Parts: sequence; structure tokens; C-alpha cells
Amino acid sequence: MSTYTTPAFWERLWRTSGLQFVVLFIIASVIYGSQPPVGASPEALVAFYHGHRTWILIAAFLSGLNLLNLLWFTAALRTTLADAGQDGWGAAATAASAAFGALFLLQIAVGAALAYSIAGSGVILLMSGLNDFTWALVVLMSFPRAMLIMSGVFGLWRAGLISNALFTAGSQSSCSACWAAPRG
Repeated sequence: MSTYTTPAFWERLWRTSGLQFVVLFIIASVIYGSQPPVGASPEALVAFYHGHRTWILIAAFLSGLNLLNLLWFTAALRTTLADAGQDGWGAAATAASAAFGALFLLQIAVGAALAYSIAGSGVILLMSGLNDFTWALVVLMSFPRAMLIMSGVFGLWRAGLISNALFTAGSQSSCSACWAAPRG
């Protein structure tokens, strides 16, 4: 039997996919670059979306694949919480990751559409509106992101799987997840 076909291999892979998500998220963010703010000038929008088109599309591809890491991690978290008798927190994590994933995928798709064809078309009002919409998605994603962090931290703490110090750090990060959204 191959090492890669054992349940232990896949369980370990799923559990480490949370770290993989963080690392690849940082890499994709660096590749994507700094998106123009809300209300940016048409010249700044065209320069970013059309001028950095290839990098944005590479980042969109990596981000889409990376979303799978988050979903696999949440599945492993759900299993861990269910095994520890904290099914409710696991269900909350699953719901939060689904909501975050849907909004994140929408944000990726809009950014890719802007870079792929909309920025080159010269339709400035559409481009400006969609750029602003992606910033609104960043704000909206903060709520399921906070719920995902909170459900994992509270569930693991209630199950006795993390210390009080880790609980405090995790609960503070779930609060800051809502306040970390950029203000245009």
C-alpha cells in the first residue's frame, strides 16, 4: 500500500492546508499587487487592470486553487470538532467557509474579468463600479472570515484542544478580522 493512499496521509494534508492557505494567500496577494482604491481615477484603473493584466490573471488562478486549501482545512476542522463533541461549532465553521468562499470566488472573478477584457474595452463607468464592488466584497468577507476563525477557536477551546492563551489570541483575531477591512 502506498503512503499516499493511507487515510493518515490525507488527514495530515487536510490539516496542514490551513497553513498552505495563508502562505499561498500572501504569495497571490504580492503577485496581484495593490488594487486602486474606491473612487480611483480612470487612468489608475486602466494602468492597474490593463497594465498588470498577466499578474492579475496569475494571482486569480492561484487564488482559485488556494480556495480549495481553505475548504479542505475547514473539512478537517469540522471532523476534529465533531470527534470532540463540538458539532455545532464545526457546522458553523462549514457555513462560514462556504460564505467566505463564495464571496472570495466572486471577488476573484470580478478582478479577473476586469483584467481580462473590461479594462481594455474603455468602459470607464463599468470598470470603476466593479473596482468599487470588489472593495465592498472585501468588507462583506470580513463577517464570514470572523465567524470562521471564531467557530474554530471557540470549538477547539470548548473541546479542550487549545489553551486559554491560544483561545485569547484566536478570539482577538476573529474580532480584528471584522475591523481589518480597508476603509475607502
